[in-house]
Amino acid sequence: MLEELYINNVALIDNLKIDFKPGFNILTGESGSGKSLIAGAISLLKGSKGDSSIIRTGADSAEVSGIFTINNDLELTKWLEAKGIMPEENTLIIRRTLKSNGRGSITVQSVPLTKNELVELSSFLFDIHGQHEHHTLISEERQRMLLDNYSGISDDVALFSSLFDNLSKLKKKLSEHELSEKERLREIDVLKFVISEISEAKLVPGEDEKIEKEHKMLLEHEKLFKFVEEAHEQLSGSQTGLLPRLKTALNSLTSAASIDENLNTYLDRMSNSFFDLEDISESLRDYISKDNFSPEKLQQYEERLSVIYKLKKKYGTTLDDVLKYLETSTVRLSELENFDANREELKKDIKKIEEEVIKKANALSEKRIENSAILEKQIEEVLKSLGMPNVKFKISINARKNEAGKPVYTSYGFDKVEFLISPNTGEPLKPIEQIASGGELSRIMLAIKSVLSANDPIDFMLFDEIDSGVGGETAVSIGYHLQKLSKTKQIICITHLASIAVNADNHIRVRKIIENQRTFTRTDMVENSARVTEIARMLSGNQEGNVSLEHAKVMLESKKS
Repeated sequence: MLEELYINNVALIDNLKIDFKPGFNILTGESGSGKSLIAGAISLLKGSKGDSSIIRTGADSAEVSGIFTINNDLELTKWLEAKGIMPEENTLIIRRTLKSNGRGSITVQSVPLTKNELVELSSFLFDIHGQHEHHTLISEERQRMLLDNYSGISDDVALFSSLFDNLSKLKKKLSEHELSEKERLREIDVLKFVISEISEAKLVPGEDEKIEKEHKMLLEHEKLFKFVEEAHEQLSGSQTGLLPRLKTALNSLTSAASIDENLNTYLDRMSNSFFDLEDISESLRDYISKDNFSPEKLQQYEERLSVIYKLKKKYGTTLDDVLKYLETSTVRLSELENFDANREELKKDIKKIEEEVIKKANALSEKRIENSAILEKQIEEVLKSLGMPNVKFKISINARKNEAGKPVYTSYGFDKVEFLISPNTGEPLKPIEQIASGGELSRIMLAIKSVLSANDPIDFMLFDEIDSGVGGETAVSIGYHLQKLSKTKQIICITHLASIAVNADNHIRVRKIIENQRTFTRTDMVENSARVTEIARMLSGNQEGNVSLEHAKVMLESKKS
């Protein structure tokens, strides 16, 4: 659900924060007060097109951000993990900025996203139903998923998908095997050469790094021993060496400590230093005496490194890559040499799984067809109560077929599921996205959502223009269904009709003010008497008329009972 919405420098809005609650939220206000700006701001978080024209005069940029609480939808969780986005206490902060230079930015939890990625993310979070808005229910995939959820076969579809993916992998493997005899023999020759070349080198993991270190030491042997000899001479040289001089100082300090025992601390420290340096000197002397520089060994290292570098250049960046290449080549060679046996085994496995795929796909199709008839009637009944008395609603389920007329299977079966509707008598059934009226389309979406709310993971819906061209009993019915839907979903609705507004749990008034010769949009939550006044204004345009006020009180009281 949408907890908070922040809008900065969007047209008439300079700085606005709106708190939304669970349940049914209503936005009302005079025409031109800024209700559409708020809907447009939410649309920006949906990934709708935004340009610099909406930036408030005098500002360099506009910003919209929303705080969303999320559910435990598995697909959403996978999507967020793939993008490296970590929700905090099941909360996401989506922020979108538009700049006057035409550029902008989108972030979620400070992770930058593209506009297409925002569209993907928001499709998990909320729907917007209104003129020219994108609806997730228009998606064929979403319609199929809703029908599957309603039919109780979602787990069966998931198992089918796994089976189908396995079949696809086996078919790919078989196609890789299906080489001409000439190609097969050619690849066998190449693989044998590769395996022989790498195997003859008798590579040992990590040996290249070890040899490179030894090789470097042998190359710089003269410098190395020159420095070691100089260090030893500075420590132990008979004339200027540090140890003879330190020995003299140690003897002097020993004599001094025999007179003043307070010097014993320094004497101990100097003694320890002397013995440490003496040990270092002896170790350096041993290092020099064991000098076993061998030109032959240097040549061996260079020849070995040459072999390793040649193999790396051909088969991998690292020695591990070369060894991995040897392993995969050995496996591939075995497959090609046992071609006939492997191919027949693969064909048997494929045939067995294909039979299971066909059986399960038919079972899924039967369930969809069986439940679609029930679902059609339920949605049609709601639509009729929403001012569409002659509506026909149909769920089309057709098998996908190739040119030969055989079923084409996908990861969810062979069915193509499509929601069709005919709003008026005599009109043909058409896909719901072809409905022209924004208000009509919103009511269709409301009907579908009302019936399928338990099967739809989306928690938040914005309805705009749902009251377009309706009134009377239809408006009352719309209010009823919105209020009913809000028991399981968060609803935000922009309306001009009091009969819809009285159903709200949270009533927000949008108004326009003028300060210092500038126009601003403001919002406030209306409760108690303030709400009565707003409902009265919606009824007659006169928020102070006694008749309107009494009517408003009656309407609100009736919703409490």
